[in-house]
Amino acid sequence: MSALVRTASWSLSVTATKRDGTATAGSAARGYESASTSPPTPGTPGAAVSAATLAKATAPNDGSYWITDLAARDGVTNWQLFTVQLGSSARTSTRDLNITWRGHGEPTPGYPTALYVWNTQTSSWDQLASQDAGQDTTLAMKRGATDTACLRCHSGTTPSGVTMPASVTNVGATWSNATSGDLHGDRAGTGWSGSLVAPYTRGFPAIRCETCHDPHGSANLFHIPETVNGKSGISVTSGSGLQALCGACHQGAVVDWHQACNDCHNDDYGTNHWGDSSYVTPGPSSDCSSCHRHGATFTHPDKNCHGCHLNTRVGFPPADWSSAF
Repeated sequence: MSALVRTASWSLSVTATKRDGTATAGSAARGYESASTSPPTPGTPGAAVSAATLAKATAPNDGSYWITDLAARDGVTNWQLFTVQLGSSARTSTRDLNITWRGHGEPTPGYPTALYVWNTQTSSWDQLASQDAGQDTTLAMKRGATDTACLRCHSGTTPSGVTMPASVTNVGATWSNATSGDLHGDRAGTGWSGSLVAPYTRGFPAIRCETCHDPHGSANLFHIPETVNGKSGISVTSGSGLQALCGACHQGAVVDWHQACNDCHNDDYGTNHWGDSSYVTPGPSSDCSSCHRHGATFTHPDKNCHGCHLNTRVGFPPADWSSAF
């Protein structure tokens, strides 16, 4: 496995979870560093670092880091590339990779630290995370093969010999669209209402299919697992039960998740201040999937709300009213 970091100082651990549930810790094999306007590749990785330097990156959280400071001008990025040995059986037996990164990068806002993993199928880097990290930050990520398997059938086309019911949603149509697509797919972490439960944050990479859907099925609708993000006892037998799932990653209750909407539609001047009778305040019996489902889109009409009012709520109004759920 090859991974790439655009940062200055860090330490990292990688474990592979096999299909039988057992985990194997990866060991750092080689490390390289460089500075350029474009990322290195496993074929042209940069200058090799010493074993002592590499050891700092994989040591426990003891305050020691692999530090790279080669960039001499703005626009040039410090790159650190490393390979991790996971064992000879990893290619066929690994279910997912668990990656924990600890460190910091450029303290100037707008110069984010980014973490990538090499995709051997596309021969390119897949970004796992990117955020400003001027102070020590911990990012915990999981990378699995489940999404690729799911989208083989849930993308509008199916392998030879497979027949999908006509009512099945084409998830792939919006999942990989980072501009106007699914807010749990490549557009994940760009929403603007409510707070998220750790480890999720705004700017987090796409949520894995397996997070919300058990590929082997469950007693819940839509194969939803009984445990999500550490929250157990999730039971979804009807649309309103989906609130239990959403609450595993979204802080608060349904009213908190829609506070930015309620600020205008249910404000101090009375219900539906703008006279929009189509808006119904979500409550405990609301079906989340009636609006927030794969492939659903919503464009907010231009009411020139801010010609009279300016809402100073953090993150509201959004820069773009057009949303896809």
